[in-house]
Amino acid sequence: MHETVPIRGHIEGICGCMFCGKTTELLRRIERARIAGLKVQLFKPLLDDRDGNEIVARNGGCLPCSLVKNTAELFNRIENDTDIVGLDEVQFFDPAIVAACNEMANGGIRVIWSGLDLDFRGMPFASVPALLAISEYVTKLSAICTYEGCGGSASRSQRLDSSKELLSVGHYYAARCRHHHNIK
Repeated sequence: MHETVPIRGHIEGICGCMFCGKTTELLRRIERARIAGLKVQLFKPLLDDRDGNEIVARNGGCLPCSLVKNTAELFNRIENDTDIVGLDEVQFFDPAIVAACNEMANGGIRVIWSGLDLDFRGMPFASVPALLAISEYVTKLSAICTYEGCGGSASRSQRLDSSKELLSVGHYYAARCRHHHNIK
């Protein structure tokens, strides 16, 4: 059997710290794809139970999505005629997300993921470094450092409570530059 449409799958990553606009950018790309008439499926991990079955950006933009408990469930829910798969909060997926993104892209799907590249300690977060390595296109966004009026370019997420849990949702954060990260 010959392919009638050229395979155009690839992987796009959107990363950065909290408050930098990752989800806003993901939703912008998804909305453009929908305007173009492409079939899109949008997912987020069940761990991120904020906003139910929607991906919501801080600017108020939102789109419906499917919640999945792990990569296997996500992969099983991809429909045959899907052009684009969007993944929000990719740092909360299990390590199998890397192979799944590769397989989807190799099969002709455009995969767009967004997530934190660094955890609250300033260390590479979960599978995001591997996703950065295999993505054809990467957009790294920054926020504004909010430490005592710094206003510099923030690349880190400062956790403001005392929790040490790595994979956790719902804590209080601030965007910080390299020099003000971990200053309480």
